[in-house]
Amino acid sequence: MTPPACAMRHPWRRSGSIARGGTVLGIALGAPGQVWLATTAGLWQGDVGHWWSLGVARQLRASALALAGGLLIAGDAWGGIRFSGDNGRTWHTALVDETTSAVTCFGVSPDFARDRVLLAGTADAGILRSNDGGRRWQLANVGLADFTLLALAVAPIWSPREVVFAATDEAVYRSPNGGRAWKRADRGLEGVGVQTLAISPLFAADATVYAGSERHGVYRSVDGGDSWQPLAAAASFPAINSLCCFLRDGDAVPTLIAGTADGTLIRSTDRGESWRVVAADGWPILALDSRAGRIYAGLDDGGLLFSDDAGLSWQLDDQLVARDITRLAVCEGSPLLAFGPAGGAWRADGTYSWRALAALDDLGTLFALTCSQQIGWLAAADAGLFRSIDAGASWQLSLEPIDSRISVIATSVAWPAELWAGAADGTIWRSEDAGRQWRRLTTAADGQPLVAIAVARWPIDGCVMVAASFDPLDQRVTIWRSMDSGAQWESWLTDNTNWPRVSICLGRDADDHTWVSLGARLWLWDSAQWQSFELDGTPVIALLRIPGATTSVAATAEGVYAMVDRQPWQVIEGAPSGLIDIAITPDGAEGSTIVGLELGGVVWEWPLGSVRTIA
Repeated sequence: MTPPACAMRHPWRRSGSIARGGTVLGIALGAPGQVWLATTAGLWQGDVGHWWSLGVARQLRASALALAGGLLIAGDAWGGIRFSGDNGRTWHTALVDETTSAVTCFGVSPDFARDRVLLAGTADAGILRSNDGGRRWQLANVGLADFTLLALAVAPIWSPREVVFAATDEAVYRSPNGGRAWKRADRGLEGVGVQTLAISPLFAADATVYAGSERHGVYRSVDGGDSWQPLAAAASFPAINSLCCFLRDGDAVPTLIAGTADGTLIRSTDRGESWRVVAADGWPILALDSRAGRIYAGLDDGGLLFSDDAGLSWQLDDQLVARDITRLAVCEGSPLLAFGPAGGAWRADGTYSWRALAALDDLGTLFALTCSQQIGWLAAADAGLFRSIDAGASWQLSLEPIDSRISVIATSVAWPAELWAGAADGTIWRSEDAGRQWRRLTTAADGQPLVAIAVARWPIDGCVMVAASFDPLDQRVTIWRSMDSGAQWESWLTDNTNWPRVSICLGRDADDHTWVSLGARLWLWDSAQWQSFELDGTPVIALLRIPGATTSVAATAEGVYAMVDRQPWQVIEGAPSGLIDIAITPDGAEGSTIVGLELGGVVWEWPLGSVRTIA
């Protein structure tokens, strides 16, 4: 049952987006107006100028997409294949035999309505084949000697043979029987790293296939893959990441578009004998597809380009906001920060005008970002835990655990020069000198990644630490507590959930209320026992306590809730659904503002003083 509502004196205000664009990994085209994009921020649907997130698929990070007979097929970047029969609103997990390798590309039978055949290339397990419309997949590696798939290209007509081409790390293969078995077809491509393939729409008549390479431009085969020749006019271009070949009404020769690693789009209307640069926007081209006269180009970081004149001119779709920005961070005296695993880190300057913290770009995946008045800014990334004392302009390595990585960071106003860091192997580290030296504490959860840490000073007990670990195999979160600064740990609370995001709000002392969010539940420790509450049945994405006030705020996938003066939780009317994080600006208890982050990087704000309880 949804809690009662809180009235508002002011509406939520959309403050704009952190940065437009995003990384588009795959494109699936349906009827006009039905386009799906696989991005690092999840799946998006719509068409040029109007996009919306498929919220129910928020946890699906698709690395490849295909549309077959009204069925949307997605390859999960973490392994597995999912399918949807209702335009992506709900998803089902396919049964994949013998592998959990990530899918890199798809191929769809031209006779899919009849034979239900689909192919999928994987990162390290070879080729999967389905003959039941994507419900079940089996390995189809007969004849393959290399199992890292980069591209698949399916002949537009399977008559008299069911011809499919596959590019791997080491060779190009051809199948004459719909992907059941493979044979090398790369004479003339020896030593050439092929990254993408495109097959002529007139293949039954011209037997032409194109291959884009890492260092040698574009190659062409006019004998169905028996032999390949380099196209001299394309040899000087950088790595060819993507190819698209299509036939316009009235044309006798297909048009060929190639996208390069340096963001150049080139076009040929004479089967690759000559090329013309038609766009050079600087963002690497990751995906190309065409339908009904419109061509789409998915970019690395830049979003989406489109052309409505067969590739002669291109425009940037500035309405796509699909960046992998998932968290907010705020500290008194510092600007509001936003970051994500693959979306980089950003700081708000002025009234939500954002600029990138470019110095963090080379550190790999970003797991945590926080700031402290005494210590500076802190970032946990693939390369270790880093500290900045110049507001993010430069970063210095502070901690680099052996055989693990830092996943969470904690600070405390009670110990302004101290830091705590939790690692993916369950270890916890503490620094008492602003990150210059570290000592390893007793492990709370051996071998389980830590997903949250909170530290407080309780008048009688001293340094109290609480940590949360997530067991991905058993789908369980455990809350651990230490009453002696991390020397000993006890299991305090356990709950089954597949949602690894945990918030911990420690009370001011042992008798004060402590709140923890686990999955769809809020747990309250009242100094004697735990009680659980459920807001709306969806996962809690953030739980905050307002400094100096008696108000707490929680956000779920469906709404935002407030608890004032320990009264029951109440829904805040008019709050945007689909928020993925919230933060409180440090303007004081009465003047505080809730800042909400929407998937892709859209920011909302609402003055906390607007809330009043409905009797």
